[in-house]
Amino acid sequence: MTRDRSFRGVVVPGRGLGVARMSSTPIQRALRRLTDLDVVPGTLNVRLPCPFDARLEGYISDEEFGDVAVGGWVAEVVIEGRFRGYLFRGDEPGYPPDQVELISDHHLREALRLREGDEIEFTLVER
Repeated sequence: MTRDRSFRGVVVPGRGLGVARMSSTPIQRALRRLTDLDVVPGTLNVRLPCPFDARLEGYISDEEFGDVAVGGWVAEVVIEGRFRGYLFRGDEPGYPPDQVELISDHHLREALRLREGDEIEFTLVER
């Protein structure tokens, strides 16, 4: 049985580390293996109105990512009802409880014409 759960948040600036980290070959391989997507390097940072409390069962370790990143929790999502993607929550101290990062095989800022402060909706696909 599949259950969907929708979330809405606001696009916020990140630390600027996603593109460089996700451009590395080991991370691209790990993401391809995990998601079956050719992920566009970088993440879309989304601030939610309250802490994200959905249970995420997927985990990718820092060993799989290599020395250039931390591990984290992942789950498949549908972004704005049309783009397949994945939600990522870093497994590191101080990771904001109300933040998630979205990755996709589309450049989400361009495809959805998003700027800082714009709202975005995604649906967590739980299996």
